[in-house]
Amino acid sequence: MIPYLNKINNIHALESPLYSDHLEVGGTVDCIAEYEGRMSVIDFKTSAKIKDASMISGYFLQCSAYAVAFEERTGIPVSKLTIIMGVDDEKPIIFQEKRNTWIDKFIQLRKDFRNSKGI
Repeated sequence: MIPYLNKINNIHALESPLYSDHLEVGGTVDCIAEYEGRMSVIDFKTSAKIKDASMISGYFLQCSAYAVAFEERTGIPVSKLTIIMGVDDEKPIIFQEKRNTWIDKFIQLRKDFRNSKGI
């Protein structure tokens, strides 16, 4: 993991609670920092087996919400989502996406949930 971790600089948040008034959600973000020179939500995951991007959409949804919450709280935009996954007996895997690819999907998921609960 060290080569991936060495790409992290200028840490703004580490295991920090966040809340979004706009999204009405909260949680604890693993890390918000520059990754390869761009502000990123960085999520650290472990897995017993190799996964591909189609298997981790929930991680990107969650990270997009953290990016919005962080920007609400600080005024600092975060456009990149980075998942660093340690895999048993394999090399780590890195997944990267843009926040704007996922945030509308998160908002729709949140609306669907609220509607299903009558909220």
